[in-house]
Amino acid sequence: MATKVIKGDDGFKQVEVEIVKVLRDVKVVTGESLEAAVDKTAKEVVKRTKEKSPVKTGVYKKGWTSKKEEFKPGAYGRRVYNSKKANITHLLEHGHYERARNIKANPIPHITPDKEVEEIFEENLKKELEKELGKV
Repeated sequence: MATKVIKGDDGFKQVEVEIVKVLRDVKVVTGESLEAAVDKTAKEVVKRTKEKSPVKTGVYKKGWTSKKEEFKPGAYGRRVYNSKKANITHLLEHGHYERARNIKANPIPHITPDKEVEEIFEENLKKELEKELGKV
């Protein structure tokens, strides 16, 4: 994009207007890229968590999903959660004591760790920004 520099007071206003336009375009591109990266990351985390989830009847494993959440106006995010059996995720992840059978149930770590989610997100964001900036 070429920038026009014109002498005089009107020239500075034109440059200012051009800069504002470019900044708006960048904001739109990065906002779209950010949303796409968040969506792809949530989809990947759901997939990985389903793969690692224990299977007894399959209800728990099939229950992993994500939903859009707005934390505040302008903020975008997705929550990954188990819609079918959310009450047992911590019991399976960390283990528990079964009083009825007098045994300790071993933990089954299956929920994707935060560090791994961050790496997936960074990779997806980088790909999306390269894709969007390649179009410009």
